[in-house]
Amino acid sequence: MSTEQLWDTFSHRLKTYILSKVKDDMISDDILQDVFVKVHLKKDELEDESKFGSWLFTIARNSINDYYRGLKYFDEVDDLAEPEEHKSYDKDIRCMNTCLIPLTSTWTPEDRTIFNMVDVQRIPQIEIAEQMNIPYSTLKSRIQRLRKEIKLKLVECCQIELNDREEIVSVDCPKCG
Repeated sequence: MSTEQLWDTFSHRLKTYILSKVKDDMISDDILQDVFVKVHLKKDELEDESKFGSWLFTIARNSINDYYRGLKYFDEVDDLAEPEEHKSYDKDIRCMNTCLIPLTSTWTPEDRTIFNMVDVQRIPQIEIAEQMNIPYSTLKSRIQRLRKEIKLKLVECCQIELNDREEIVSVDCPKCG
């Protein structure tokens, strides 16, 4: 099935679905466009054409999740504009880097690259899997393993405050003051 046929068949339903999740017409158009770019690039890899619908909605759901992850990241960056929070953030980053650099130096170059792309550059995981020619599920498992390893090492070294979702909110490290 051509990309144009897929557009004609699914674009209205996908747009409705995306709009129900992001509540903004322009953003839903951007996400829909992103979905069809991915579809156009990868449609020949789908072997069973009867699964185009579920495949498209999976891509849409992942693109929506990527949008919200990016939004969360940028909201956090906007919050840093306040002077006190900015100073605290800088201190936390210095503390974590003092401990993280030695930790990541023991990883394989590929693991360091994956960590950098996911957690520093905020590149969507599906794009990383495609770029590195790694199955998406394998990449997700590696990311979970790397994050768990970092968390355990930081907890051993530093005093870390976590929020309800187990995310790091502050770091106090005796090594870096």
